[in-house]
Amino acid sequence: MKKRTFWSGVMALTFCTALTVSATTTYTVTTFAGTANVAGFADGTGLTATFRYPNSLSRKADGSIWIADRGNNAIRSMTAEGVVTTISTPNGSFNAPWQGNFDSQGNYFVADKANHRIQKVTPDGTVTTFATGFSNPMSLIFDNEDNMYVSDRDNKAIKKITPAGVISTYASLGAFLPNCAVFDKNGNLLVGSGNTYTIVSVAPDGTVTTVAGDGTKGTASLDGTPGQPLTAEIGQYFGFDIDSNGVLYMADYLFHTIRTLTPDENGDYSKGTVKTIAGTGQKGFADGNGSTATFTNPLAILVNPDNNSFFVAESSNIIRKITIDTGTGIDEINNQTISIYPNPASEYITVNHEGISQIEIFSITGASILRSTANRISLENIPAGIYVVKVNNHATERLIVRK
Repeated sequence: MKKRTFWSGVMALTFCTALTVSATTTYTVTTFAGTANVAGFADGTGLTATFRYPNSLSRKADGSIWIADRGNNAIRSMTAEGVVTTISTPNGSFNAPWQGNFDSQGNYFVADKANHRIQKVTPDGTVTTFATGFSNPMSLIFDNEDNMYVSDRDNKAIKKITPAGVISTYASLGAFLPNCAVFDKNGNLLVGSGNTYTIVSVAPDGTVTTVAGDGTKGTASLDGTPGQPLTAEIGQYFGFDIDSNGVLYMADYLFHTIRTLTPDENGDYSKGTVKTIAGTGQKGFADGNGSTATFTNPLAILVNPDNNSFFVAESSNIIRKITIDTGTGIDEINNQTISIYPNPASEYITVNHEGISQIEIFSITGASILRSTANRISLENIPAGIYVVKVNNHATERLIVRK
């Protein structure tokens, strides 16, 4: 999570025919720190360090990442090389600390959830109480004037705290229980929840608008129709971050996936596109390509300044690093996105892509299941599960088969 940041420029996709230059983005998942399913409280480097439910990742000015280690009631620090040290030991200062962030002076503030307060941690590790009167606060974020915005979950509100400690209600959210928030380039707060299966935007004047999710608890990480994020199945979110292009990165706790919400060319998230970029939807801790890697209830996400990688903290007591690689190549077909209908499917699928020469379906472990040159494919002999469909050996899309 980071401060409110303003930027210029928009991302654009151009579709051309004949010889085209195409960009294929891949996501490579590796375990960066901690040991999967091993809960502990040991400092160390990389896999030798242990955590107990790390659920906050916040970048300090020196490039280190501070971690709210919830199960240990401690604050930890991790360098770019993966060296983990303890900033604040479990001495009774915290009770289930959730997400935190830094002000412009380098002080760290964290939502001390079960104590219903906000704690301040100075650079030398001194802990003091900054504000009280909340009901299960989950996260906090700063604007450019060091005003703090707290996701006050059980009060169903975003609270604003000035640097002097004056508390006011910034937005009342009705039935929406806020867990996490980030600022977009226009000063709107994008807020995630665990109970409404939607994402809302809070404008500077307090107006609340639903920008993604149909409001029902889905059964899979379904991204919906591009340009219509209200058709997506939105899970439960405890961690958001946003990159310099305005792409919202989301750790989907319910569906065990990492997803993005990219706004349209005008920066409108309600007309953007939801995309699952990593995770199969099944619990696990397998590293590898984004389409085959598995996560266990991811909790926090932090995009690196270069936009080429990001970190994820998850409930299996590990911190993962996801490297983004955008490769460029020449295609002799129309460079358009593959589409599969229906998806989820049970009996058959129809694959739409210009100039199909071969379609291949893979299991999430990478085994080839079926090849076809026809765009309508029977699923009669394919069991229920999650698959990857590849067209002409380069364009890919996830497929969910239900029986």
